[in-house]
Amino acid sequence: APWLPRAARVVGRFFPYYHGHEPAVMRDIALGCERVHMFSDEGMGGQDAFLLDITEQLSLIRSESALLTYFECIGKAFQGSCTSTAAASHARSRLYLWTRPGTPFYPTRHVRVAARSTMAALFPRGRRTRSVVYTMFRLLHPMYAISSVWMWLWDQWDQCWKWITDFYFTHRRRRFRLVPRRAD
Repeated sequence: APWLPRAARVVGRFFPYYHGHEPAVMRDIALGCERVHMFSDEGMGGQDAFLLDITEQLSLIRSESALLTYFECIGKAFQGSCTSTAAASHARSRLYLWTRPGTPFYPTRHVRVAARSTMAALFPRGRRTRSVVYTMFRLLHPMYAISSVWMWLWDQWDQCWKWITDFYFTHRRRRFRLVPRRAD
């Protein structure tokens, strides 16, 4: 049926929004499309077509919660999947747009972090290199580096406070341990 690839593309574009909490189902749909060679006339597999459609859809979304849902679903559904070089490079370039503060989308901090974690899940081989390059560029702008550290501390305050108090009270008990005297 000629309408089947178009219907599968619509499902691929909107599935993460309505069923983002079920990424395994999306992976099964993509693999099913691959088995019946639904996108063979376009020279790509089902997973590639779904990944391309979803990354194209990201540029049309304006809601932060919807973007976070899409990023989470993409990261879980396509984690470790083998995609073609063309689809992987297209997905990398689209996701990279969401990791930068500023134009064209002006994403919030939560969206940038989610996009970075999605890239790490999809492309684990370059994760360390990307994080080193990102950190080096942040250090070139000291004002941004200071604000990044401050925001990280603010976000992780509960864990930092728990670590500090545990450390303090653990060492305090060791230093001032009261040893009971023996009765003579």
